Amino acid sequence: MTNRRLRILRTRVIGATREWFSPQRWSVNDALMAVAAVVLGGSVLGPWFRATVKFKTAPVVGNLIEPKGSESGIEAHRFLLAVGALALVELAVLIAQNAPDRHAVRIAGYHRLLAFTSALICVGVVTGFLWRPTTWPGISQRELGPFFQLVIGWGFGSVAALGAAFVSLGIAVSAVRERSPRKGAQPGF
Repeated sequence: MTNRRLRILRTRVIGATREWFSPQRWSVNDALMAVAAVVLGGSVLGPWFRATVKFKTAPVVGNLIEPKGSESGIEAHRFLLAVGALALVELAVLIAQNAPDRHAVRIAGYHRLLAFTSALICVGVVTGFLWRPTTWPGISQRELGPFFQLVIGWGFGSVAALGAAFVSLGIAVSAVRERSPRKGAQPGF
């Protein structure tokens, strides 16, 4: 491609992005949920767990060795693929709802749908976070012997997913509460 064509393509992409993701059309709740959905979708691919080997009986606090590598969320738990897919569904719903007028797809009660999917995501992320693997590729507790212990901890992917899941759920529940009429409230007050 020539330089001129690249500039034209770049200008069109930037213009389309500005049109689709205009801050005037997106509410703060929807924008925050979209960011949380992007973080959730990416975090299942990131490192969720890391391993260290420590002395079992020594009072020394510290790591003897850190085995190479980390384990992503979907390597540890295949059900986190569903979490990533639900996050992408949330993002698609938000983009469709907040698209420019001629492209917008109005979904009645979409905040309830987002609250439901956020609750499912939250359950999946908390389950994956608490259910740590007991083995590590290439290392078994038996091979380490009686004096060493394999300890598997969390990586930044699991912490990011946990935070994004709770933020998404909180915002979704808040958005549903804002839009539902309060019981006992009198009109005009």
